[in-house]
Amino acid sequence: MKIIMFFVKQIKRIRIRICVLIMICLILSYVLEIGLNVFCSSMFTTIVAAFRAADQTHLDPSNHFNENKKTNYETKASVMNTTTLPEYPTKFVLINTYMRSGSTIVGSLLGHHDKAFYFYEPLLKMQVFRYINGSKLCEYTRPVCRDGNGVRETSLRYISDIFNCKLRKHINKYNPTIHFNGGQLGPKWEAFQDCKSKKQSTDKCLGVMDKVCENASYRVIKSLRLSMMDTAYLLEKFPNLYVFQLVRDPRSILNSHIFTSWYPVELQNIPSITADVKTQCRRLRDDIRAGKMLTERYPKRVRIIQYEDIAIDVWIIKTLYQLIGVDKLLSMDDYVNKTMNRRFDSSKVIKQEPRFPRYFGYRDSLPFQIVKITQEHCDDVIQQLGFNIFQTEEQLRNPNISSILSRLPFEL
Repeated sequence: MKIIMFFVKQIKRIRIRICVLIMICLILSYVLEIGLNVFCSSMFTTIVAAFRAADQTHLDPSNHFNENKKTNYETKASVMNTTTLPEYPTKFVLINTYMRSGSTIVGSLLGHHDKAFYFYEPLLKMQVFRYINGSKLCEYTRPVCRDGNGVRETSLRYISDIFNCKLRKHINKYNPTIHFNGGQLGPKWEAFQDCKSKKQSTDKCLGVMDKVCENASYRVIKSLRLSMMDTAYLLEKFPNLYVFQLVRDPRSILNSHIFTSWYPVELQNIPSITADVKTQCRRLRDDIRAGKMLTERYPKRVRIIQYEDIAIDVWIIKTLYQLIGVDKLLSMDDYVNKTMNRRFDSSKVIKQEPRFPRYFGYRDSLPFQIVKITQEHCDDVIQQLGFNIFQTEEQLRNPNISSILSRLPFEL
């Protein structure tokens, strides 16, 4: 019966006479049971040849291709290679990065724009010290991964819904309390705070925010728990999405990990530091590779950006404003200056007169042994990011030796 049903289903797609011949062959084989093996073999050989001929006709571009009409792929490629992208009424921005990478500052610079709706770390409550790497769920502080059991699909769906302003759909299930932290959610969330101050339910206040989100010209999300390659799905789904992969010198990231009170790595614990370094540099290595691939595919929509580039000259952020079409408002001038002067971290920083700018503070505060461990596991990443590798403690502490080799390879 399965064989008969198969051919019934196929009758609309292949020639009726071929189906009839096959049915006759099967019936005769069943009734007579002898002498028809050779006949059926020959019959099926003929039919397979007919199928192949039909397939060739179907796949032959000359039968379907209109020279004046571009394929969907070619149209996309053409769009990506033009100087400007199609205009969309609303643009999405995803900042993909790591803990202690300077992401709070960069997220604020992009997300606190008057026209932007900013969602700060939507996956925070789902996976605090884990990140998603394809189908795997990996530890943040040690190189250990396990099966993700669908968390990637759930997370990407969650981010998609935030971009589509469907805030209530997932928040009550995965993030029952909105994560407020020093005004980092941006000025648009004042409506939520005002709603909650009137003793309204979270669900009702999120309904208010759905409307606020829909009216924003730009929707910005900062995520610390996705791999860069996982953003390919979002780039394909949303043609108005821009993805910025934020990277930083791994020695600076480690320095901030160690001297941040809530991060589970301590200066005296060399094994935990080594595990943290291995994990961080594996992520950087993979994300830089993926970022380069996606930049080639979406040259107008994907950028690898270096925190040090922005820290050295904060107004380089204007390049990103221009890329996504944000008008720099006069009100942003004061905000940018305030942002760069604020202390965003809760660091236990060694109190001494710095010889280096804060973004290269590891050269003052990290023991050379720790710097050496980082360089041993991350030398390729450090060089890819254009930074100097210090062979001795004298070199590390010498302010006359530049932290940057010549120029930052991903500078804006």
